[in-house]
Amino acid sequence: MLILGADQVDAAAKSRFLAHQADVRCYHAPAWLAALCEGFGFRDCTRYAVENGDLVGLLPMMRRSSLRGQRECVALPFSHQVPLLASDASVIPRLVEAALELAPRLVVRDAVALAASGRRIDSGSVTAWVDLRDGYEQVSQRFSSMARRGVRKALQEGIDVTLATDAAAVDQFYELMIETRRRQGVPIYPRRFLHAIRRHFGLEASRLWLARDQGRVIAGLWLLLFQGHVLYAFGASRSEPEALRKRPNNLLFDRVIASLCNEGYPTLDLGSAHRDNAGLIAFKQGWGAQMAPITWRVWPEQCGFQPIARTGALVGAVSMALRKMPVPLYLQLSALLIGRLG
Repeated sequence: MLILGADQVDAAAKSRFLAHQADVRCYHAPAWLAALCEGFGFRDCTRYAVENGDLVGLLPMMRRSSLRGQRECVALPFSHQVPLLASDASVIPRLVEAALELAPRLVVRDAVALAASGRRIDSGSVTAWVDLRDGYEQVSQRFSSMARRGVRKALQEGIDVTLATDAAAVDQFYELMIETRRRQGVPIYPRRFLHAIRRHFGLEASRLWLARDQGRVIAGLWLLLFQGHVLYAFGASRSEPEALRKRPNNLLFDRVIASLCNEGYPTLDLGSAHRDNAGLIAFKQGWGAQMAPITWRVWPEQCGFQPIARTGALVGAVSMALRKMPVPLYLQLSALLIGRLG
């Protein structure tokens, strides 16, 4: 069995392999890997396993320094669940061995059920998804009463939801993201990351929906699509209470779910939520989302890795500081921190 780097495998072979994988996600897409490298300056250390001329395994990963300055390979940063793809269990040790030649620690954001080594850890988060197979009429019956009221409120307020196709929409959405993530007290992604996503995925596989109030953009929802997997990648909205009271996010989700049902997509992946974030979990459950805990696996087993804490006095103090600091300083600090956190 040979272990090869991404630049040693041609694009056609990668596409053929991914086309036959049941567990493939948007995070396995070459476009996502390219966007991560461009957006954050990561080194793409993805490894492929080849046997008798055929691809039999894929471990997508980036090498970076952690918040504590430790070198690590991560599959993948800013990706909530990334299955290691392997034809059988014998492929996994070879891919792991190759990763540990690049960095002293490997973090795979998946349980890797076939693995006989490594240490399983609780990520602290849950994944959420909406089953769309019954069609919009039945799916919408599973919306909570609060979600449905929000949709009606947005319609009464005259909120307009459209699919954006112009390049300027990315910058409009980014301004919303600055407001949203600063309001949440967390660092923001670089602007170039979102532009790289749009460029590499293209318009059809990178769908940016915007909600407008009398022509002014007040909320947005960004989907990524790859081989039948639909991911709710990003969401953002204005901070002022008057805009939020008009419930633009509710109408966005309703229209997106209706569109995906009409196109025949089986599920909508709503990403993850930390278990302590009761509000976000309730919002996702309001759309009929199912939930499951996310387990990761790390190598070597004795390494002391744990997911970054989301609660506690220090986290609270940093979050408060990010919310209150001027926007230019917030953007500068985000640029220093974000690549080590996601």
